[in-house]
Amino acid sequence: MPNTTTLTPGQMTPEQERESARSYVLQVARAFHIERFTDDTLRGWGYDRNAGDPEGRSQLTYHARRYARSYPLSGGSRFMLSIRDRVSHGHLLSLPQVRGVLNVILSDAERTAAVRTARSAARTPDRVMVTPGRATPQAPATPVVADGYYTIVLSEQPEVRRTLRVKSPREGTYARSIGRQYVAFLDGPDNVSSYRSFATLEGAVTHMTEFRHNWQLGMALELLVGYAQKGELDDSRQRFALVSGRCWNCGRMLTVPTSIHRGLGPDCAARLGAL
Repeated sequence: MPNTTTLTPGQMTPEQERESARSYVLQVARAFHIERFTDDTLRGWGYDRNAGDPEGRSQLTYHARRYARSYPLSGGSRFMLSIRDRVSHGHLLSLPQVRGVLNVILSDAERTAAVRTARSAARTPDRVMVTPGRATPQAPATPVVADGYYTIVLSEQPEVRRTLRVKSPREGTYARSIGRQYVAFLDGPDNVSSYRSFATLEGAVTHMTEFRHNWQLGMALELLVGYAQKGELDDSRQRFALVSGRCWNCGRMLTVPTSIHRGLGPDCAARLGAL
């Protein structure tokens, strides 16, 4: 009979923990256009192996340890197996070791992407030739994220969250004609009006126009689009409604418990077919 591990409620399997750590590292890399992690990158994120915390102070260090701890014994990397053994025995990781784990994650992601691209290219028909000098009309981008308010959790321990507002421009504008949306973050006490714009969306394509070096905003934006593509925005919407007491779609105050739990007022729920 194969060995089985009994999990307590809420506990992740090794595969889930490894994928969770991998997802975090890749989101950071995408948000800040990091092709390879360096010592300077980690110092900038607060790496400190002498901090007295077994996991270190840096979120990147924490997730590198999670990935190493859940690395399978059948894995083909001797480096990762040695790091797995070190972490399993409670030892701290040096800066080069943390950097190595993070770059293993990036390399694995690159190989996976290359395989997918090759398979996709094999199934893609020949391109249609376009007559020189004749412009091909471009359809407006289809919104991936619906207009509204979203509270995104970046980290559970310690808890870090960001509230974002997605808004389409008014009718008749050029931005509206190409499907552009504007993204702002909550920067004050008013959950409806205290927002500062920092990015645009065109479908699933993001562009940070301000605060480009703010890792929290970059990661929140990437998570928002990722959740939308997977149809997993309900938690972010309801979290906004529960914290603010307002409708995630229009921002109006909610007073009925059913509406607060749903995150939508009756008018918005009817319009969106959520009744």
